[in-house]
Amino acid sequence: MDPHNRLSPFDPSRFLVLGEGLASGMTNFSLIESDQRESFGAQMARQMHVAFVQPLLQAPGLGDAPGFPRLPVRLPFDHQTTVLSEFPPTAPFANLSVPGLTVAESVSRRPASPLIHADDARQTAINFILGSPAAPERQSAARTQLECAIDRAPSLAIIALGFAEALEAATAGRPDALPDDATFRAQYTQLVSGLRATGSQVIVCTIPDPMDTAHFSTSVAAARVVKMPAALLENEYNLDRGGRATVNGLMEIGYRRMSGKPSPLPPGSVLRGAIAAEITNRIEQLNHIIRAVAAEQGAIVHDLCAFFRTLNRAGIAVGSRTLTSDFLGGFYSLNG
Repeated sequence: MDPHNRLSPFDPSRFLVLGEGLASGMTNFSLIESDQRESFGAQMARQMHVAFVQPLLQAPGLGDAPGFPRLPVRLPFDHQTTVLSEFPPTAPFANLSVPGLTVAESVSRRPASPLIHADDARQTAINFILGSPAAPERQSAARTQLECAIDRAPSLAIIALGFAEALEAATAGRPDALPDDATFRAQYTQLVSGLRATGSQVIVCTIPDPMDTAHFSTSVAAARVVKMPAALLENEYNLDRGGRATVNGLMEIGYRRMSGKPSPLPPGSVLRGAIAAEITNRIEQLNHIIRAVAAEQGAIVHDLCAFFRTLNRAGIAVGSRTLTSDFLGGFYSLNG
């Protein structure tokens, strides 16, 4: 197969997804089998009539939600037996997505002993997903997400990475935490070129802007949720023009409204407008790199960022209902 031929015959028979929380099917605050079954990869596989084995995790699941306190990893937890619903797995996983995994970690981070890291949900998830007994790494050195994918020689692969580091930077209020352009380009090229070298068709997804999600609400959107005028909300809670209230901030405002005792919000409740704008600009730069790498490597681009932005600006009609990007607007889960 010509690695630069976009029009190669479509073959979804060996379909893989490399991603983080969005691609894994994580909703609310942990990765759990009931939600994993509706991951976008699983829905695509059903429509394409191909197998799509996932590392289904028994309730209450595993994982951390960015912007919220990290809790100790407790596995096996109440009602869990083998943690993975099918253990040992009967086939290699087609969904290699790990909640919180970054582009840099996709090409570098590996399963590591012990199996359960009490202080690191991400490493524990990597161990269960990439270090599965059904994976080739049980017979050789532990593999990164990319190496696992290359070993499987997919006919079709989707890369949906980059949102984890975007959300971590946004929730921390630190645009400088995003990867620099040169490093990001080199690592993203490694991802796409590695998969293209196997003969796989590759679809890359642009990175959604966290400012378009329910995790960061403008004063107008927040006003709809907490039922108070936007101007009053801005004045009482120091929400500047262009600033955003986080999910934690919305909860705190709601508590204060119910108690009738306005008071300053705790740290992490509000993202300043200038920082929000800087993060948006950096996401645009990283997406420009993704498009450039895709063009160089003959990959197809799905503009996930544009979809999230359309949802934010106009909503999405689903049957008789319009889903919005507001917190509890129907599209996003409880972690925003």
